[in-house]
Amino acid sequence: MVKNILVFDVESTSLHGSGFAVGAIVIDRTGKYIDQFELLSIEGASKASEWVQDNIIPNLKDMPTCAYDYTLRNLFFEFYMKHKNQSSLKL
Repeated sequence: MVKNILVFDVESTSLHGSGFAVGAIVIDRTGKYIDQFELLSIEGASKASEWVQDNIIPNLKDMPTCAYDYTLRNLFFEFYMKHKNQSSLKL
């Protein structure tokens, strides 16, 4: 079976900090869009370093948001579980 491709990126509060925003897409091997996920935790963004506040967060202003890091992690995990058996993972 030819698997889809799941690609994701996580923005963190600092170089070694916790993730506060996730973007992901699932495409088939021809590049056809299948699904996507994007979400920013307001709680996590509020803990971001000054550099992240100045250089990253302004570029994420149009992302959907949730209140808590816990919610972000749970919703991304649900997205991942939905696609993991049909997809190859690309970080």
